Amino acid sequence: MMLANLAELACYLPGLIRRRLQNIGADGRLEAAKETFPAAILFADLSGFTALTEHLTHTNPAGTEELTQILDLYFGHLVRIVTVHGGDVIKFSGDGLIALWYGDEPLPVLTRRAIQCGLAIQMMMSPAVWSTEVIDEAARRLRARVGIGAGDVTLMHLGGIYDRWELLIVGDAVRAAGAAEAAAPPGEVALTANAWELAQPWCEAEPLSDSHWRLTALLDDVPLRAFTTPVIDQEQIELLRSYVPKAILSRIDAGQSAWLAEQRYVTVLFAHLGDLNATTPLPAAQAAVRALQTCLYRYEGSINRLGIDNKGPTLLAAFGLPPFAHEDDALRGVLAAHDIVNTLSNLGFSCTIGLTSGPALCSSVGGLERREYTMMGSVVNRAARLMQAARQQQIPLLCDGETAAACRERITFNALPPLHLRGISDPVTVFQPVLNITDDTNRQLISKARYNHAFVGRTSEMALLLDRLDRLQRGQSGGVMISGEAGIGKSHLVQEFLNQARAQNTVILSATARAIDRSPYHTIRSGLLELLNDVRLAVLSDDIYHISRQLWPTNLTTIANPTASPDQGYAGRVHDGLIAVLSKAAEHAPLMIAIEDVQWLDEPTWSLLINLLEQPVPILLIVTGRPPLNQTEEQRRFLYHPLVDHIKLQGLSPPEIHDLIAHALDVSQVDEAIWRMIADQTQGHPFFSLELAKALRDAGLLMRQHQMCRFVPGATKTALQMVRLPATVQGLITSRFDQLTLDQQLTLKAASIIGAEFDPTTLAAIHPSGLSEAQLTGQLFALQQAGLIVLERFEPHLQYAFRPAAIAEAIYNLMSFAQRRQLHARLAAYLEQHTGHDPLRAITIAHHWQAAGETLRAKPFLEQAGELALHTGDYANAIDLLSKAHQIGIDEEASVIGRRERLLAEAYYGQGRLAESYRLLQSALRHLGYHLPVRRRRLIWSLFIEVIQQILILLGIPKRDLPAGKNAVEIARAAHLLVQIDYYQHDPLTMLYRLLFAMNLAETTRLPTIQARSYASMEIALNRLPMLARLYRRKAMRLAKRLNDPSTMAWVAQMQGLAALIRSEWRQAQAALQFGMSIAQQTGETRRWLECRALLAMVQLRLGDVPEALAGAGEIAMRSERSRDHQVQVWGRLSAAEFYLANGDVAAAVSEWQAASNLFTDANRISRADQIWHTVLAARIALMSGETRQAHELAVQALQQINGAPPPALYLIRSYRALLTMPLSPKQRWMARLIRWQVGLLFPLALRDDSGR
Repeated sequence: MMLANLAELACYLPGLIRRRLQNIGADGRLEAAKETFPAAILFADLSGFTALTEHLTHTNPAGTEELTQILDLYFGHLVRIVTVHGGDVIKFSGDGLIALWYGDEPLPVLTRRAIQCGLAIQMMMSPAVWSTEVIDEAARRLRARVGIGAGDVTLMHLGGIYDRWELLIVGDAVRAAGAAEAAAPPGEVALTANAWELAQPWCEAEPLSDSHWRLTALLDDVPLRAFTTPVIDQEQIELLRSYVPKAILSRIDAGQSAWLAEQRYVTVLFAHLGDLNATTPLPAAQAAVRALQTCLYRYEGSINRLGIDNKGPTLLAAFGLPPFAHEDDALRGVLAAHDIVNTLSNLGFSCTIGLTSGPALCSSVGGLERREYTMMGSVVNRAARLMQAARQQQIPLLCDGETAAACRERITFNALPPLHLRGISDPVTVFQPVLNITDDTNRQLISKARYNHAFVGRTSEMALLLDRLDRLQRGQSGGVMISGEAGIGKSHLVQEFLNQARAQNTVILSATARAIDRSPYHTIRSGLLELLNDVRLAVLSDDIYHISRQLWPTNLTTIANPTASPDQGYAGRVHDGLIAVLSKAAEHAPLMIAIEDVQWLDEPTWSLLINLLEQPVPILLIVTGRPPLNQTEEQRRFLYHPLVDHIKLQGLSPPEIHDLIAHALDVSQVDEAIWRMIADQTQGHPFFSLELAKALRDAGLLMRQHQMCRFVPGATKTALQMVRLPATVQGLITSRFDQLTLDQQLTLKAASIIGAEFDPTTLAAIHPSGLSEAQLTGQLFALQQAGLIVLERFEPHLQYAFRPAAIAEAIYNLMSFAQRRQLHARLAAYLEQHTGHDPLRAITIAHHWQAAGETLRAKPFLEQAGELALHTGDYANAIDLLSKAHQIGIDEEASVIGRRERLLAEAYYGQGRLAESYRLLQSALRHLGYHLPVRRRRLIWSLFIEVIQQILILLGIPKRDLPAGKNAVEIARAAHLLVQIDYYQHDPLTMLYRLLFAMNLAETTRLPTIQARSYASMEIALNRLPMLARLYRRKAMRLAKRLNDPSTMAWVAQMQGLAALIRSEWRQAQAALQFGMSIAQQTGETRRWLECRALLAMVQLRLGDVPEALAGAGEIAMRSERSRDHQVQVWGRLSAAEFYLANGDVAAAVSEWQAASNLFTDANRISRADQIWHTVLAARIALMSGETRQAHELAVQALQQINGAPPPALYLIRSYRALLTMPLSPKQRWMARLIRWQVGLLFPLALRDDSGR
């Protein structure tokens, strides 16, 4: 590891600390210290920053990062101004800072320097000066407020726990300067009365209040004298490190300063320490700060800043900062806050705390000369405001809703009225925890879990445990080591086993080791008192109490220095005493000792466990832990002991995941799509599975139907994208991530950019440290051992994977957006260079260029990927990709835009969104240089021309001026798609014209696929002329066979099936449609398959096979829901209603018709044909139910929808015939006959009745 660069470290400390370190020799040590001296004080703060934070974090995913960028610009400029004017930046405070002027000069001169600096800040710190054009427009309204005071300042150097020291600045002058800043209007400088008195001869001011003055002018200035940073020798670097947060140290040591920023889910603790002031004796202040450190470090929290405001000193701390993340950080925060309040109270200090949980960007802000590690996000603002509210309401501790929700299962909360907090627009829900923690036993809250979900699986593991219990009953000792990653189910298995052991009258000592307390034998001590509950051991009560008192104390002093150890003689007596007491207990009854989380177990307890196995009395040891567990000699002795068996827990099977989820959601069954997806995503990890299921439920993506849990409609494919990774899962994974070396962490971050699966070659190509594949080998092996990745396969090349995949998402979430963009750009460039020619990789390359913010470079790959998705029937993805490409605004040729719009129109048609498809086709044709005839007279004339052109082509004399030259091919494809839309939307005349136009153009441009499809369509159009119809059928079949294109073959088969249906040749129609379906299934053309299936259902109804027709309607509805084809979903429902009516089941028909009506929420997605079908079916239902008047009104509505231009959709033939049976006026009946006659010109079937006449 690199030694931290001295200058890089020093910029995190003020000159005062560096000056102190200068006066301590290389062999010296830091001690608590207090000094008081005269100084001028400057407080600067950004007015409006809290509101800006709320705005950006709620409207922009990268909002916290933009805030950090704003603060970087602001503080960088501000620090330079302060330094140039001779000030020492002591502390940053969120969006402000505190600077001091001190030294040999008289206090009036120092005060004048501070005032000059304050005036310079207001002149030079407008966002127009220090910001750039890239920041949010709202940031330009920010204004600095400055408060200046003068007088005695007291500095205290306090702490020392784990060699961590804090600087506290206090004094009446400091508090007064803070109050002046709070009183200053935005953009102004306010002086305290003392500062005004000292500087009055050299400046002008007007009163703001009795104690504050607003600076209006500077009458005389003091020559500038920049602040000189004290020089520190390399020998004093260890002293310097004592004041720098560990997160900073580790990154600088590893040479990874650029990777310091991380997105973290944190619990923020903001405490007001009002009784700690300049008059507090140093020993008392030192005791208070050491108590703060002890309470926080006990739960692995981090002190971010000891600050000061106009009300006194404040503490900003957090749980979840690197390298100490946990899945239960919110609980740790509540317990630590409780400890702080009680401990400080015992020391004579009052304290009020605000506690919040949420995402924050943890990074450093400032300039090159002075920086500070901080947290950015609304979670910090809310904690500060809750702290203020707690002080005002005289409540020791207030929590927000997210904190309360995270630990409600373990702690009781009282809900308080919502509060309106300054700078936060919406009311904040507030809770007060109810705690009564008085001893170590109650502190097991930190390890306690409630198993309110079912125990499933683990059959073989439970059998082994029960076998060892049986051996214990027969007098045999033994041990079982249960290992597995966090959340895999170790504790649940042990608790279930202990319940069965208790039922067999086994004496049980159970305990949990904790990272926050690793003093010798602490785990055993906390479980010893359980033995007193067993009457069989009553005779041992004195021995148990005696050994408990002799165990090494676990009070706060020991916690503060857990590495301390007693003298060896005393340790030996305690060890032997424990052996004796536990052996006597085993003589009275079968004894089992169960210890969880032994990865935190102290060495003396490991030694104790080994010795217990070798005692002559029977004892069963059950221990659980997370790998790796062979780090020390004592651990290895236990693990490899001949009496110890091993269980390594893996994920549950998919069916077991189903049972787990069903119990958690309180249902009997869970739809397979849900539990399969969760099992695949989590690899059977029980905790991840439960949390993901709850997240899906809480996001409103699951619904309950009786005792079955299903996805809500439309959520099946997008569920994972629509739900955020639960904070509990994020915290659990981050806690494992923090245990890695920084080099391993950086490797995993780079790998997460690639995805859930990655190969070493690609990883080496994008790794920020430029590591080779060979250099990565050792890291990847270590990461395998840590259980974060697995080696997926060896051939044809090494492939690793995050298992479960949620690990990749959690690690990706830790990176800042800037870091992600950097790695995405590297990966996109690498993939483009090596696989850019492969269309299957286009979507991946496009994704990475987009994530890198390089939308122009993403555009061609978005188009390529969108076209591939379209051709494979993934219409939703095609719409998404092509729309994104379409929205990237660059100058393009009209023909390029037209082609993309035509592709988008095809995708929309594939989803049954005909109106959107039609609009896009119109726009595409305009861009391609062709305008459709709109007026009826021109349409008839254009049709006549196309007929003549087709006759000439049939005679072998094609002659045509190609429209728009090179765009003819695209125009032909667009026109062919229009024909398909006309089938549902327009009248037969319009459809016939566009069919001929597309066919003639395809003939002229030699576009065989459109030719074949047009020939097949012409068979339908000319079915009144059998000889011509057969001619075009032969031409279509011959060309399709020659092309050997499956998609064209499917189209031709569908058209032949439709033509046979029109001719009432049911068997031929059935064969052709089944053939078309089989091809469409192979090619992935979902829309083609659905259209063939719908037509086949009509054939089956004609053949009298109503059950098969109804089954087909259900299949259509189900498949169309998966593909999100709105039109075909309507078909499925209306087809079923049609079939039920044909069978005389009006009630069932009404049910299906109503289900179809529920889909009519967006008129743009309903074709004219389907609207007509829906209305006529309603009229038929009304007529069959005896509602003659309603039937009449609905029939009239249908005539209005048709409006003289009946869509020629074949499934409407029965509806057109049904209109003649409706109670209509003579004129309306004549209109119905005209409609039937118009359709009958194309489809003779329309002129026959249901009997076929």
